[in-house]
Parts: sequence; structure tokens; C-alpha cells
Amino acid sequence: DSFLNRIGQALADRADSEHGEDWMYFSAAQRLNAVDPSYHRDAESKVRLARLNLTAAELSRYLLAFTSAVEFVENGLKNLPNDMWKRHYATTLGLHSIGAEAYMGVGKFSQAESLCKEVIREKKTIHDA
Repeated sequence: DSFLNRIGQALADRADSEHGEDWMYFSAAQRLNAVDPSYHRDAESKVRLARLNLTAAELSRYLLAFTSAVEFVENGLKNLPNDMWKRHYATTLGLHSIGAEAYMGVGKFSQAESLCKEVIREKKTIHDA
């Protein structure tokens, strides 16, 4: 797990650099999602992983890879704190929006509806819904 974590972190750092490529986001997220959760103990690390999963989910959706997008969304959401809507609004909104679309893409309509209802309940502006 330690090696996998180091590789994932290095890929995430590289993906965020000017020389980053899309495949690096996928690879980094997959590796970091696979390591023991104890490697992501602090809140900052968990939020960074949630944002990485959001980026990977966005890219997956763009490629119409909805099954992968669902996995990235689920991993992203589980790394956000309970007060995610207050502290990490943009990331939370992004994960819910892409998640709803991805769930629709794989035929999981009740999960999509659940995410949509949560966005409607938590939205800050009419444009967020």
C-alpha cells in the first residue's frame, strides 16, 4: 500500500502540473482509491482525493465511461466530510452533478434521483440545480 500510495501521489502531482495528461488523473485516482484508507487520515488529504476523483469522473463522463465515472464519484463523496456542502461546495456540487448523470448513464435512476434531490435541497443559486 505504501508504494501504491507514493505512485498515486506522484501521478496526482504530475497530472496537476503543466506537463500533466488526462490518463494521469485516472491512474492516480485508481491507485489512491485502492490504498488502505489510513493513508488518507487528515482532512486535507481526503479533500484532495475527492477533488482528484471529481476530475477523473469529469473525464470519464466526457468519454461516456459512465461506470468509471460512478466509481470515481462514489470514491470522491466518501472522502468528503459530513459538512461537505458548507466547506467544499464546488467539489460536492460537481460530484453530485456528474454522479447523477453517470448513474443515469448506467441505468441507476433511483441513485441519480437521490443525488438530484440533494443538490436541490443544498443549492446556493437556481443555476446550481
